[in-house]
Amino acid sequence: MQRQIHEGVSCAPRDLYTREEWHDPHITFERIREVSDPARSEFGILQPVFARHAVARPMPASVAGPSPADIDVLLSHYADINSRYASSSPSSLVRIREAVVWRNMIFLQSGDDLIPLYENFRIIDRQEKGGDVADKLRSRTNIQELDSGGAAVIFYGSVGSFNYGHWLVDDFTRYAALERVDRPLLCLFSRLNDAIDRVRQEGVTLAAGSRACESRFVDPEIPVRVKDLLYVTPCSVHPFLKNPDALAYVRDLGRRTIASATPGRRLFVNRADHWPRRLTNIADLSPILSEHGFVELVTDGLSLREQIDAFAQAEIVAGIMGASMTSTVFCPPGTPLLYLAPSGWNEPFFWDQAAMCGQPYHVMFGTPDENDPHSLYQKSFSVDPQHLSSVLRALTAGAPAPRTGLLGA
Repeated sequence: MQRQIHEGVSCAPRDLYTREEWHDPHITFERIREVSDPARSEFGILQPVFARHAVARPMPASVAGPSPADIDVLLSHYADINSRYASSSPSSLVRIREAVVWRNMIFLQSGDDLIPLYENFRIIDRQEKGGDVADKLRSRTNIQELDSGGAAVIFYGSVGSFNYGHWLVDDFTRYAALERVDRPLLCLFSRLNDAIDRVRQEGVTLAAGSRACESRFVDPEIPVRVKDLLYVTPCSVHPFLKNPDALAYVRDLGRRTIASATPGRRLFVNRADHWPRRLTNIADLSPILSEHGFVELVTDGLSLREQIDAFAQAEIVAGIMGASMTSTVFCPPGTPLLYLAPSGWNEPFFWDQAAMCGQPYHVMFGTPDENDPHSLYQKSFSVDPQHLSSVLRALTAGAPAPRTGLLGA
């Protein structure tokens, strides 16, 4: 069967997807079955990791901003997502008879052909990697054989692995499978950068516990062939579908690792100066945040465990929309969240995450800096100090007396 350049093969399309859960505009539901069925013998489903789950998202608990028109567009966008994306596909541990790992992707070795595994070649992956990535791999002659020393090999990686927030939601959730394999394990990763690779390694340490589990980071530009590769199929569809059971696994794992008991903090999650999307009037806002008992947290340089400690014990979290705020997954259900973002950025990722975690989602938009050259979603912005004060007053009205002090004190 002739496949198109953008098509991969799915490891189990008839088990993983219903028609309602199929969201790829370039490959039809029927087509993915047609191109994948001939390769069924190359795969085996070992066991489910997260079950199929109905998805229902409440609309934001509050929305504020300088443009009523932008707010109307946002709410209409969210309503459309609710009507179209109402079920999360199951996630399963699968075995791939013979695979090649290259550039943080899995390719099925089928005879002399190398075919992208669809589960890591979805639309968001193709946009980043390019539809012709398999042709580029086929031109390589330096494929190396992986020596696992007899351990079972499980690959973890996705198109967003380089970003802490996407790693947390898309990859770390799937570490749940580590406790389901009854033999020594080798976790295989494509090397990305020192900062995120340290977090990925720490995630393995937390998830594996006392189990025998080695991590190995390989050069992403050198293809590695692996026989009987284990892989956990995705439990999320960026940016609007996350499996609530997968997020609950991460939250519960995090809470078991809390190092120090300092509950009741109110966090304000700021961004370091070298990042875009900052608050231009933070000097005016800092006294207001302090008055309401919020302690500033900048996550750059923090370990995974330190971020868990901070978020898992917070009673309220406010912060600038971005990867650091994904750590609200460690907050208990019911924790109020306030996201700050430039007006006009209709990002559903954090709204969806809060809904799946059972956390009230509040969002306050600010006026984008017209002199900022970045795209809208990356622009720095300002929020009205009096408006922020009134929102914080409402959020903290039923909370215990504010706590102040430095994180770690």
